[in-house]
Amino acid sequence: MAATTNIHQVTASMTAAGDGLERALCDELANLAQHAAVLMKNRAPKFRSGLVDSIRAEPVSAFEWHVRTGVDYAQAVEEGRGPGKGLPRWADPAAADIKAWLESKVFAGRRRARKSSMKAVHENLELRDRYQGLSWHVRHHGIKPHPYAGPTADMMRRIFPGRMAQAGREYLARQGGGSVA
Repeated sequence: MAATTNIHQVTASMTAAGDGLERALCDELANLAQHAAVLMKNRAPKFRSGLVDSIRAEPVSAFEWHVRTGVDYAQAVEEGRGPGKGLPRWADPAAADIKAWLESKVFAGRRRARKSSMKAVHENLELRDRYQGLSWHVRHHGIKPHPYAGPTADMMRRIFPGRMAQAGREYLARQGGGSVA
């Protein structure tokens, strides 16, 4: 028994609609990249709003997008940190993000003292003591992971081929290309 297919018509319609098909796939890829960024923002821990605000989908080329974060501590949030190593030293510039976060938590709702006053010196000492306590806790207990990028990437790997195929089928159907296998 001979099988009949319309592969010649499908090939001809795809060749004729090549530029439009490419544009449709680029648009769907942009939609998928933005969708991945939104999913990552939804899964990221909200107490680190700097992390959530820094998640972006950036185009590299027409068929390549990068969904990434813009903060240094994103990997530590994703993977956590085992016991054994504390935070960077107080005077280290790498500790600036942690100090800013700690300052926002310690002095929330309090009026800060003038920089030249003795009260400012005491606030700075209090902040340093709390930082050292946080460092001790991290050194002895580690940091619990909050995975947000990994589950999003797994989900996107599952839905990506189907969504791209669907976008191609929809474009060809709009162009009158008939059914596509």
